[in-house]
Amino acid sequence: MDPKENLRRIEMFLRATARLGSMGYWDYNMTTEQTWWSDEMYDLFGRDPSHGPPGFADLASLFQQTESALRSLGLKKLEGGDQVVTVFQARLPNGDRRWYRLFVDAGRGFQGKDIRLFGIVQDITEQRHVELQLEKHRARLKLCREEFQQKKLELRNIIHRCYESPQVAAREHSSQEESRYLPERLLVLTPRELEICLCVHRGLSSKEIASKIGITLRSVETHRRNIRRKLRIGRKNLTVHLLTLLGR
Repeated sequence: MDPKENLRRIEMFLRATARLGSMGYWDYNMTTEQTWWSDEMYDLFGRDPSHGPPGFADLASLFQQTESALRSLGLKKLEGGDQVVTVFQARLPNGDRRWYRLFVDAGRGFQGKDIRLFGIVQDITEQRHVELQLEKHRARLKLCREEFQQKKLELRNIIHRCYESPQVAAREHSSQEESRYLPERLLVLTPRELEICLCVHRGLSSKEIASKIGITLRSVETHRRNIRRKLRIGRKNLTVHLLTLLGR
């Protein structure tokens, strides 16, 4: 194959790869202080190609680095260090904010005279948005777990106050047995509703419940309606449902 044709094919494949991967290539000659950008870099940062690539100071600023810091990253690599990878956010001329991953490498030019910094910039905005959403969901899940454990503890305390039978007391000595004993569907209820459920389960009337826990009869009836709604009991008797759920 003709060398020129082979080179043309390689360039074509590199452009296709860069386009598909939202990547651009850059190069800076520390000796001549000349900067070079691939066409994709102009697209990534919304820069007019007629203006040419930015100078090194503007390039470093674009990468959220100082000039000395960017030079230092390249020189460390030249001395045998690992390739430097960093993530930064930049604001484009149209006001959009985009996230990028920067790869920094270094090497010597022809005959080893010139020192060059070069690398790849990849637009990872969509990936970063997904990562941020995932972090939010993880934080929310952690909060839900903490609330679940707190509610479970409140439920145990309520049972401890409302139940006095030796069988239940024995269960409370084992957290593992407790978990099997307490139906998870009850965790949709508030601590007060749980307390009323357990009183109903023991066979107390609404009037007796009001006297026992120190609230009005009207409040007890309101709580009972809310319990029926949350547990989706429908027309079924609440006492019968709780006996089925908690056992006799």
